[in-house]
Amino acid sequence: MLQGLYHLAEERLLPDEELLRVCRKRLELEALVWDDTPPAASWGAARLHFQMAAAYARLGGYETMAEQLALTAEHARAFDTRAPQTAVSSLLLGEHIRDRADFETADTRPLCEIVRDKWLADPSFDAVRATPAFREVRAALSRGAV
Repeated sequence: MLQGLYHLAEERLLPDEELLRVCRKRLELEALVWDDTPPAASWGAARLHFQMAAAYARLGGYETMAEQLALTAEHARAFDTRAPQTAVSSLLLGEHIRDRADFETADTRPLCEIVRDKWLADPSFDAVRATPAFREVRAALSRGAV
């Protein structure tokens, strides 16, 4: 189910207002599934907050966009510095061991670098690239890239 929600956001299949509602619902679902403590160091969490930031930027909600970009950077840094193995558990799913090697993409760079150089190039952010908040997120991603 979460994969379907991911594609709704990734492919921009909904108007931005509805997309944001879906993203917030996804956060609520993850909190429910993971007993209010979703696993840290998640590539998906970084991408979700990025997608929300892009939608807020397109809608002109620049303050909330900046908050979402800061969360994107936090999650990217956590992903890049995650432990070799992490135990996650919930009442619904039990305990799972997540191995650092379980996640692969064609891009081998650290996620902080990918976010900074690729994701933030999204045209949704054209109107805010010169703002202090946007520049700070870029700088944080540069500091966080490992």
